Amino acid sequence: FRLHLWVKLYFFLAHHNILHKNYYITNPHKQASSKEKYVSAYSSYRVIFPVYVLIKFNILYLFHREYFTNPETKVNLFLNLLYSGQKDIVLIMRLDKLPFEVFKIINKYNLMKPNNSIIVGVSGGPDSVALIRILHSINSAKNLHLRFYVAHLNHQLRGKSSEEDAQFAENLSKELSLPFILKNVNIQEIADQTKRSIEETARIERYKFFTESSQKYNASAVAIGHTADDNAETILHRIIRGTGILGLEGIPVKRPLTTDSTIQIVRPLLFTWRREIIDYLGKEQQ
Repeated sequence: FRLHLWVKLYFFLAHHNILHKNYYITNPHKQASSKEKYVSAYSSYRVIFPVYVLIKFNILYLFHREYFTNPETKVNLFLNLLYSGQKDIVLIMRLDKLPFEVFKIINKYNLMKPNNSIIVGVSGGPDSVALIRILHSINSAKNLHLRFYVAHLNHQLRGKSSEEDAQFAENLSKELSLPFILKNVNIQEIADQTKRSIEETARIERYKFFTESSQKYNASAVAIGHTADDNAETILHRIIRGTGILGLEGIPVKRPLTTDSTIQIVRPLLFTWRREIIDYLGKEQQ
């Protein structure tokens, strides 16, 4: 009786924790169909019938006592047992709160499409570090087959610190097993030659770098780490300067990289506050 009661509880957990919350059953070794977004363990006869057989012959009991310590473990073990005949590995992935919110923004504004290549600008600061970590976790959990490239432009403005930032970005790309793109540019020298400010020169060179990288790796988008704080600061600055109605719109969540370009600049963190990013990185021990 207790075992039957537990199985009923299992299906309750499978239904409510997977179908209606942020749990997705994915198979990282198999291309998902365009129609299949997630699979409900609750409604699949392929799960229900074998579970009944396992209960009937008391096969489930040992697994239950020794290994089923939490809902995710229970569901993962169940599915791997049931689908092992297909030589597929089935995992349940769960996104943390912030990555899940960013995932919803990506879907809402159609920022990235599965199987595409994405250049991710990583300066080494908290915003860009959180961006690549969040995108990496989303890609793994949702099985989107996105190809990320960690791109770092060394401005060579701060001597040893600039070199350390470049090394940090490269180490992060290695940790995440992502390709790394590095370009060294003497911003001060170019600014002196062109009679532009350091800020303007850095921006021009950064977008030139993004354009070159996108074309080289056939990327559909460049993701950068602008946050809600950056957007608020931009709007406030425009108000002080005396902006019109259009200026109050702030930073766009996506726009063409250059005029008439099919490559998009996307900002998945534009609705995320920096304090949320700091909290997230703290949990990630970054």
